[in-house]
Amino acid sequence: MGAIAVGKDALKQMHEEMSIDDVLSLMDEVTEQNEVEQQINEIIGAGSALTDVDEAEIEAELAKLEEAMLSDQQSTLPVAPSGKLPELNDTLAEDKPQKISQKRMAIPS
Repeated sequence: MGAIAVGKDALKQMHEEMSIDDVLSLMDEVTEQNEVEQQINEIIGAGSALTDVDEAEIEAELAKLEEAMLSDQQSTLPVAPSGKLPELNDTLAEDKPQKISQKRMAIPS
């Protein structure tokens, strides 16, 4: 029984905050916005249709761009070595840093 009373009080509070006219006005605004959205979608949908000529021009331009990208990539790639590569052990021996010995000293405080 207590749940019904709480529900009734919640409904009463909602009705005080919003009248039927407010709900109808809100629904009209939502309907108007939906109509505007539908008109925008129709305009966008109608404007995106390409003719065969437009599509052929776009594909030709795309092919030119792809060809230009390939030629740029080929000209900027580094040249791979053609001779014998150095042995791994020789390279590691040359790259090892020299160990410097240092004596530790106590510093008076």
